[in-house]
Amino acid sequence: MGTGTGTAPGPNLYQASVGNTALMAAVPGNPARVGLTIQNNSANVITFTFGATVPVSATNGVQIPANSNITIPSSGMGVVGNLGGQVNMIGNVAGPSNVTVVEYY
Repeated sequence: MGTGTGTAPGPNLYQASVGNTALMAAVPGNPARVGLTIQNNSANVITFTFGATVPVSATNGVQIPANSNITIPSSGMGVVGNLGGQVNMIGNVAGPSNVTVVEYY
């Protein structure tokens, strides 16, 4: 991914334990963020959203199937929407579901 346009030397690695209630700011906001990988390390479905005012629920957000990941690259996409906003998560079961997030800048 490269180092992007941010000033911090990234990437940052975050670990989250996600249950079935909204976990707001599972990853804090970072305006320098230009790419993000979210790895769902569980047998459950994880849903995520961006932004402080956007609640996450099982039906509101982007779902990541069990034991898979999603990458929002910076290459060719520029800064995507609210990519620098906080990342909110919720699991489809009580869990906990283990999630790894790599933040690029």
